[in-house]
Amino acid sequence: MTSSANIRSVRYLDLGTSYVEAAKGLLRLPHFERVRMPFYGLLGHGLELGLKGVIARGGCDDEGLMWLGHDLAWAWHLAQGQDGVRTVEADWVGAVIGRLSRPHHAQAFRYPQYLSWRLPDPGAAMTAANLYLGGARRLGR
Repeated sequence: MTSSANIRSVRYLDLGTSYVEAAKGLLRLPHFERVRMPFYGLLGHGLELGLKGVIARGGCDDEGLMWLGHDLAWAWHLAQGQDGVRTVEADWVGAVIGRLSRPHHAQAFRYPQYLSWRLPDPGAAMTAANLYLGGARRLGR
């Protein structure tokens, strides 16, 4: 029998992967600079849901996941506490998440404003998201 925690985890990971796939579509556009902020918004939300999917696997319910809010750094910290989540590239993935965390938490990608945060390279950020979500999905199946 499949546990409710596993079902919740898969739902979050699937939706997170969908957001990252949408961001990948933006990255391929010839005028990427025009959609740079929405790209980071989609990618950040995809990572948020993916991280919450890993945390859910440990038994956290939907209410607990909602209380995490949009804090990618805290979600990364909690996800790293799960068995089997660590990867060889964890420091690199963690650095990308660290760069996205503050502006994502502030929902800065959703509104027209000047960003003073240094954002990760879009291609590197996409690679990190795919690496993390792919690994998380393999571990959970």
